[in-house]
Amino acid sequence: MVTLVVGASGQVGSEVVRQLVEQGRPVRALVRPDAAAAHLRAYGDVEVVAGDLLQPSDVHRAVAGSEHIVATANSVIPRKRGEFGRVEREGYPALIAAARDAGVERFVFLSTTAFPHDDRIPGQQHKRFVERVLATSGIEYAVVRPAAFMESWLALPGSSLPLRGEVAPTLSRDFWFTRAFRKATGHLTEGRGMLTVSGSPDVRLSFIAIRDVAALLLAAAVHPAARNRILEVGGPEALSWQEVATIYGRILGRDVKVSASSPKLFAALRTVLTPLSPAAGNIMALQAGVANDMVIPPDVAAELGVGPLLRVAEFLEQKAALPADR
Repeated sequence: MVTLVVGASGQVGSEVVRQLVEQGRPVRALVRPDAAAAHLRAYGDVEVVAGDLLQPSDVHRAVAGSEHIVATANSVIPRKRGEFGRVEREGYPALIAAARDAGVERFVFLSTTAFPHDDRIPGQQHKRFVERVLATSGIEYAVVRPAAFMESWLALPGSSLPLRGEVAPTLSRDFWFTRAFRKATGHLTEGRGMLTVSGSPDVRLSFIAIRDVAALLLAAAVHPAARNRILEVGGPEALSWQEVATIYGRILGRDVKVSASSPKLFAALRTVLTPLSPAAGNIMALQAGVANDMVIPPDVAAELGVGPLLRVAEFLEQKAALPADR
């Protein structure tokens, strides 16, 4: 029976598909009709299905015959105006209902770890809504809540290094706010030796690589210990921004300093931006949220047999070995 990957053309979904093919498991990839999917076919034997989560007929067609569903689709950085939150609030309930009706064995949902003041971050509330729908659906499920993605949260302070070689990176989606933000800040670390962060340089985060998140999602689809659980999982270490700057400095061969901004600045920007763009306001709310320690142990990964997990230094060293134009 096939594993259906929803959101398969995205950064995490693409890696899930790649690993499924590598393991020799049948995979069906649900992608938006306008999504670039050539890289998925290049992985090998992948059934690519074009469909819209907001169209019931597309959802039922994709779900039919699936044994497991791994759902990574999200609208945190929307591609079109008015899309923020619709995938979670409208698409996922229909997808979960279709999965139940089709007799899907287990539904795995990629959520996000709990932030301080989760209730003030709309994107977090969208995720929690899906979790509640899933928990009351009657279908067997697993919710994976990973810590801060290395590919995103090590790039946002001002580096392009984490994006080297990435397939369909979330931060490169065609969204006006992230496009402008990355244009202004995307090379501060390499060019000026700066990491611009929210809060204190001593704030510690349990960074985790997307490679490991994908492996966790696939393990959660079949491991008995993942049944009907919310799985909070961090990377192998919790590092402060100061420690991250030291790693960057060693790899880049230059001094890298942390420039800390008050989380109140991001909270104020959230207030200003939300009426213009809820998605942009949400990103600022997330930035304010990471001004607090978010230390999550990697115990779940060990429990599900995933590891060893990639460390930040190893991740950045691997990225630095890639050509800058990839």
